Amino acid sequence: MAKYLLLRPREKASTSLQRFQQAGFSVEALALIETIPNNSEMAELVTYLRQNSTPSTVIVTSTVAASMLVDSTIADHHHFIAVGQSTGTVLKGAFSNVIWPDQQTSEGIIGYLKSTLSVPLSIVLVKGDGGRDLLPKFLQQNFANFVEFNIYQRNNISIDLQQLTWKTEDIECIIATSSQQMHRAFELFDHAWLTGQEWIVVSPRAKQQAIDLGIKSVTCSEGASDQQLIDTLTANRGDM
Repeated sequence: MAKYLLLRPREKASTSLQRFQQAGFSVEALALIETIPNNSEMAELVTYLRQNSTPSTVIVTSTVAASMLVDSTIADHHHFIAVGQSTGTVLKGAFSNVIWPDQQTSEGIIGYLKSTLSVPLSIVLVKGDGGRDLLPKFLQQNFANFVEFNIYQRNNISIDLQQLTWKTEDIECIIATSSQQMHRAFELFDHAWLTGQEWIVVSPRAKQQAIDLGIKSVTCSEGASDQQLIDTLTANRGDM
């Protein structure tokens, strides 16, 4: 019987499922959202960076955005700030100047920018459509030369619950790698079942949202990478 239900975007679900199973966990993966590239916005980003002879500080907020940048023709003379280690590792596949904050969240990026001694001449924020407005608001208020590119969008996936290969009574813990997926689950499944489950989320903000939804038991992982989530499961194996 499945013990864990992993909510991952469609493009990551199968790979994550394999890694969790290799680590010895009985897991079912369910994709509730998918990411769709915005090719026109991506082309505008490439043109902007190509025309800007002065190196820009490029802030990248997800592995999806990082992968799209790596596959592009952007030159390797810009400075990249990743939201976390997973995003930074992807960026290092094509770019040499990549860092990420110790606190791997938008708040961590803001803290880093506040503490740095040199003020970037140009800041470019690369993200998906929607999401939190904390970082864009901070950048807009504090940097004159700031531009934002939303190079993909997140769409909900239609789910036929009758076609699921697992039963809700087999699940003892739900792992949500984004707040959007958690909220999407509440659109699809019985609320009493959801709130009665153990949950693992990937940020303090997501944990508070889970509590606000009525979830009674929530553990916060250090991040959203497969290894970070596996480490969290391993550390809490006896409690779930």
